[in-house]
Amino acid sequence: MKSRVVPSEDNEESKNHSMELQAISTGDDPYSVDPYDLEDDDVSPQQSVSRHLPSRANTTRHGTVRRRHSSKRRGSIAVEDMEIDQQDLEPVESVKAIAAPMQQKREMRKNQAQTVKHISCWKGFKLQTSMAFHRFFAGVKEFFQDIELWKGHLKQVEGRFGNGVVSYFLFLKWMLFLNLFLFLIVFGFVGIPTIVADYHPVTYDNISTAQSTNSCVFGYPSDRYAKTSVDSLIVDFITGQGWINTTIMFYSNYPFNQKLKVNDAEYNLPLAYVLVGGAYFFVSLLMMVKNLTQSFEESYIEGGGTFYSYCNKVFASWDYCIEDENTANVKSQNIYQDINAELAEEERLEKVQSRTTATKVKLYSLRILISFLVMALLGGAIYAIYATVEVSTNPEYQNSVESNLVKTIIRSAPSLTITALNLILPPFFQILSQAEDWSPRFEVALNLWRTVLLRLASVAVLMITLYADVGARCTEGNSQKCCRQSWENEIASQMYMLIWIDLFVVFLTTALMETIRKLLHKHTKLFRKLNVMPEFQIPKNVLDLVYGQCLIWIGTFFSPLIPAMGVVKLFLTFYLKKVSLMYNNKPSNRPYQGARSNYLFTVLLLITFFMCLVAVGWGITRVRPSCHGPFRNDYCADREIIDLVGEVISTWPSALKEIINYISTAAFIFPGLMIFFLLIYYFRSMMKVHLQMIEMLKDQLVLEGRDKRYLMEKLISSTKRAPIDEDDEEEEAGSQVTRDTNIPPSRNVNF
Repeated sequence: MKSRVVPSEDNEESKNHSMELQAISTGDDPYSVDPYDLEDDDVSPQQSVSRHLPSRANTTRHGTVRRRHSSKRRGSIAVEDMEIDQQDLEPVESVKAIAAPMQQKREMRKNQAQTVKHISCWKGFKLQTSMAFHRFFAGVKEFFQDIELWKGHLKQVEGRFGNGVVSYFLFLKWMLFLNLFLFLIVFGFVGIPTIVADYHPVTYDNISTAQSTNSCVFGYPSDRYAKTSVDSLIVDFITGQGWINTTIMFYSNYPFNQKLKVNDAEYNLPLAYVLVGGAYFFVSLLMMVKNLTQSFEESYIEGGGTFYSYCNKVFASWDYCIEDENTANVKSQNIYQDINAELAEEERLEKVQSRTTATKVKLYSLRILISFLVMALLGGAIYAIYATVEVSTNPEYQNSVESNLVKTIIRSAPSLTITALNLILPPFFQILSQAEDWSPRFEVALNLWRTVLLRLASVAVLMITLYADVGARCTEGNSQKCCRQSWENEIASQMYMLIWIDLFVVFLTTALMETIRKLLHKHTKLFRKLNVMPEFQIPKNVLDLVYGQCLIWIGTFFSPLIPAMGVVKLFLTFYLKKVSLMYNNKPSNRPYQGARSNYLFTVLLLITFFMCLVAVGWGITRVRPSCHGPFRNDYCADREIIDLVGEVISTWPSALKEIINYISTAAFIFPGLMIFFLLIYYFRSMMKVHLQMIEMLKDQLVLEGRDKRYLMEKLISSTKRAPIDEDDEEEEAGSQVTRDTNIPPSRNVNF
């Protein structure tokens, strides 16, 4: 006869674990039993309390228990921060032996199971204060989420067209807030002080003869725009010429050497103009870097889950908090679009693997030929822009014509040429990329880079030609010709006009052309057979946003109120694109398998940012200022705008001045760059190590999942056998599991 041995804690824990696995295999929940409804068990209150206070091992293993009781503990004080009274855990008399009704026994057992927690007054005050702040900030966050701009529109777009299309609208929304913030900075520190100073631009009426003879001071006649027609006013408003050139929209109308004095404090407007010009670039960089890191995290997390893509989308993508029928339909459409994108990518990969050698050679040759063709088109576009800028800046061409309309067209020739190239070449690039047979993701990226080369090269050639024209005037030795014309206003008017033209082009192509194509497809059999119903082109629309932001960044220094135009333009563009998308476009046949993150879009915007920084920085540090604006160069002296900062620094204390001078030397810049690159190399190395560790952990999770499945199969098979003695069964099962743990799991199991 075998003697029964009291099980140790390890054996008891193994037994409990086996019972849990068996309960899971049979479909029962081992934790669904009411712990207080145990009247027939000889369980002491000590064991009952211990059962509700699991050890660290049990807590780690039984994640279901922690999730089940987390709602009861929400908002309460953490257990580790409490001072548990150990006297409440001492053994007490069994409730079963008490003569009392069953309901009363249950209440008594429930009271005994509860742990009395004591906390000091100071700690309780701190915890209550932290909880109050936590609830307050959570409420504020929830409030702003409820009033989030375009929240419903974005969900509607995502549900019907997928997360690739909604990423464009998220990018547009982010750029709108960026321009709004830039406008507040510029208008607050430059626009409002100028209005308060009640500054009036220079006119012929307040310039003396000596000034106009001995210097290059130039002003507008006071009655120059007094008698003009309505048509001329509208044309001037669109082209940035005429009467609008005399408003604070443009550089030349900001005060020179103006200092606002309030008591003993002074506000230097020219210095504020320079500092704000650097501040809006710095703020833009910070916001882009922040958005870049967030979008990179999202794209990495979503890209890391492709191994279980279908399982995650089918079993874990539904939001069970949805109560509205329309929201449920949108969510189901969103899941459908994601699965459709995955299936399309799988089909494309099968075609790629089935390519023969002859097919690959033919395809690669075609791609090389198309690349040379694209480069030739870009070269021709650059030459066309250069030629039109030369014509528009040559006064002989303008003086040779008498019609005001022709003169306006000549002045607007660079802007019109850039707009025409941006309309014609990107669709041609898209047709070529479809012939190259790339993946949807790479095709989008390739079209983005080709189009961004076109648009950035166009703006770069325009700026280089304008700066070269100013330099050519100054090298001729005629100071009047060099500085009398406000080249700052000339650049500002070009950017101003390009923004308006870009908005008109978006309206024409979106509201008219796509609507006409939709109507032809709906009412004409020929167009239905050709299947010409438009699709939403992500590369083209994203590059429209990047191109528009490039114009705003360059134009803001020479036209401080241009960010306000950007806000209005983006606001109208959102509704225009959204309405056209819902009524005129169809979901793409090759869904863009991209995350909601706009990582690639922000990278393109960051590259554009550095180009704009170079363009504006060259004008500040290398070009002689004109006779207008806050840095007016009365006698056309050989100095630059940045020299004003040096003049202000020269008035500072000597110690601070030496620090600033040292920072601007190579002795500080070169070591700083070396440290910066070393930090980048260090963090890149750490990132690679972390990626390797993540891959190892993923493999370990897969192996553990297979082992658990193997053990579950063994336990299920053991339950189908005839029952045997309990003790013998435990010993046999334990030894069998020990013997079988070295058996490799099946490779056909997928999780």
